[in-house]
Amino acid sequence: MAHEQMNLQKHVSDRSVALLKGAKAAEVTNQRALLNQVVERAIKTVDEKLETDVDSINEALFESALLGIRKGSMTYENDLLLPLAQATIREEVMKITSLSDQEQLKLVELTENQLNNLKNMDESSKKEFLETAPKLDGLTMGNENYKKMAENWGR
Repeated sequence: MAHEQMNLQKHVSDRSVALLKGAKAAEVTNQRALLNQVVERAIKTVDEKLETDVDSINEALFESALLGIRKGSMTYENDLLLPLAQATIREEVMKITSLSDQEQLKLVELTENQLNNLKNMDESSKKEFLETAPKLDGLTMGNENYKKMAENWGR
C-alpha cells in the first residue's frame, strides 16, 4: 500500500509539472505570436513603401551600392527601407511597452482553447491513472478477490 501511495504522490506531482510546462509553452507561443505581429507590421510597411516608391528606392539602392563600391564595403548608408522598418518596429514596441503590466500580461495570457487543451491533457492523465489497477505484492495479486477486483478496475 505504501508503494501505491508513493505512486499517487508521484502521479499528482507529474501532472502538476506537466500542466506548468504546458502553460509555459503556451505562453511562449503567445509571446512569439506577438513578436510575429510586430515583424509582420514592419514588413507590411516596407512592402507598401516599395509599391508606391519603387523607382526612388531603386535609385537610392543603386547610389548606396556605388558608395559601397567606392568605400570598399557595403553599409546601410542611404538605405530608405531600413529606417522605415526600424521606425515601425519601434512604434509597435512602444505600443506594447506603454501598456500597464496587467495589459501586457493579457497579450500573452492563455486562450480558452489553450486552457481547454491543458484541462483535457490533465483529465486524460488522471483517467489513465485511475483506470490502472494498483500493483500490490505477489501474494495479494494472486488472491482471487484481487483478480476479480482488477478485472473490473476502472470500469
